[in-house]
Amino acid sequence: MHLKQWIEACIICATLLATPAAFAQNQPLQQGSQAADQPLAEIQQLIDQGYKAEAQRKLQALLKHDAKQYQAWFLLGVVEAEQQHYPKAVHAFRQVVALQPQLAEPHNNLAVIFDELGDYTAAIEELKASLKLNPDYLTARQNIGDLYIKLAADAYRQVLERSDRPELRARYARLLKVRAEVESNHPAPTHQPKKTAKAQPSQRHAVAAAAPEPAANHSATASPEAAIKQAIEAWRKAWSEQQIDAYFAAYADGFKGRKFRTRARWEAYKRRVILQRKYIHIRIDHLHIRHAAHGIIKATFVQHYRSNAYNGDDRKELWFARQHGSWRITREITLAK
Repeated sequence: MHLKQWIEACIICATLLATPAAFAQNQPLQQGSQAADQPLAEIQQLIDQGYKAEAQRKLQALLKHDAKQYQAWFLLGVVEAEQQHYPKAVHAFRQVVALQPQLAEPHNNLAVIFDELGDYTAAIEELKASLKLNPDYLTARQNIGDLYIKLAADAYRQVLERSDRPELRARYARLLKVRAEVESNHPAPTHQPKKTAKAQPSQRHAVAAAAPEPAANHSATASPEAAIKQAIEAWRKAWSEQQIDAYFAAYADGFKGRKFRTRARWEAYKRRVILQRKYIHIRIDHLHIRHAAHGIIKATFVQHYRSNAYNGDDRKELWFARQHGSWRITREITLAK
């Protein structure tokens, strides 16, 4: 799932946990004074307004004064995770677990972080702990089912990398269909505290099943600008989900990169680099689209790349041309920062 979605849900949960009513329902703590609750309310407001760095400083100062404030640890975990500081977020949520071991929600949030990192086994262990504390926690139960599907998909992917047997690829395609149904039929609600931090499947480890949908297959009725946005999103999604055939389909037939003599050598390199990553997460912002000569459309944007092996933020430019009825990438340039 996108991290932003569950962070917003976590903030809702943290707000509810910080109320006196939630104290009475969730844990046997002494009621805090209004003066003690005020700093947390102010920090929550900073988070809501997007001032994460200031909220982080205030939370760290608050915890330095009193390291037993589990609500502050929870909010710090939210802030750290939103900035993709995953080890620090894990530490913060671990502190919540230590201070309030009867709460199921922090385990679910930890599972989401481990899912983002591609560590499905660790995510499942956290969900098991969550369900042990609250067997009726339906979100955690659904999440663990989704993760078992992801583990199965990952196992099939590894087999297919070594033995591309038709019967296994067909079975794998059916498994991916199940995952797609899970995503479409069970959206993550964010309005209830018991349904925060849902770990939706992302298919980040999937290789393409037989006859994949081309990444740049867009409606002929869409405007060129809208079609380019769709093409970029399909390219980003295929790359993030390691759908290698769909990723290649985003590029024009003659594309071979700037450092390779043939398309085959470029594909071999990209296939090796992409599939050996445990996870890949691509985010794009500041997108600008403009028309150029000879029917070319150029798109410039900032690309935020995260994986288990490398993190980078680059300005990039993609050139698109019409080919086989779709807009496809003819040139890919990393621009000076």
